[in-house]
Amino acid sequence: MPLASLTLIDEYLDSCLPKVESLPFSAARYALFSGGKRFRPQLVLSICGDKGLAAAASIECLHTYSLIHDDLPCMDDDDLRRGKPTLHKAFDEAQALLAGDYLQTLSFQILAESPYTQTEKIELIQILSQAATDMVVGQTIDLSQKPQNLTELIAMHAGKTGALMRASLLFGACLIDCDREKLKKCGEALGLAYQLFDDIKDGDLFLPENEMQALAEHYKNQALDLSSDHFELQDIIQLL
Repeated sequence: MPLASLTLIDEYLDSCLPKVESLPFSAARYALFSGGKRFRPQLVLSICGDKGLAAAASIECLHTYSLIHDDLPCMDDDDLRRGKPTLHKAFDEAQALLAGDYLQTLSFQILAESPYTQTEKIELIQILSQAATDMVVGQTIDLSQKPQNLTELIAMHAGKTGALMRASLLFGACLIDCDREKLKKCGEALGLAYQLFDDIKDGDLFLPENEMQALAEHYKNQALDLSSDHFELQDIIQLL
């Protein structure tokens, strides 16, 4: 993804947040501009170009909300993210919770106020709503019990990670009116590949490493096959 596009994403996100130093906005800004790769927004733009800027910003806000809440003591209880104190450490737990709530709400507001047609807005909001639900289900699986078998692991990853990958590609498909089902399946495979590679990197091995690697490569190749009509998307997938 060209640097110019990443700059446009950041500029659009900046324009969505009030220019004030008060809470919860300062906490939300801290989380939103903490050095993320903008991977999910890049997926949106790889399908539909700069038309997708509002949709890309919406996805990043929902993603950031999920990270804030995942880091909370009642969830994963992490102290650092991207080398910086997590939001509940930089501020406090209550402010982190509220900043996450604000960013989730903002993700829908961005779509509602976007320049898209009413038909596009309705579809985009439906896609985002489903992704938000799927993430909650995935996190519930993770908290209630650790996966006992590969099927449960895949179900958890499909929710926690795959939901926003799928939504990102469906956003792009909506905005250029192309094959939704193919890109939905691509997003599902991409989400699984992304998370499995991340598990391997972190040493969080559910299977022997060679088997985890083979499974991750399987889903990566599946995503590449399903993205054959979208060369920029294929370039992103190849980087996994």
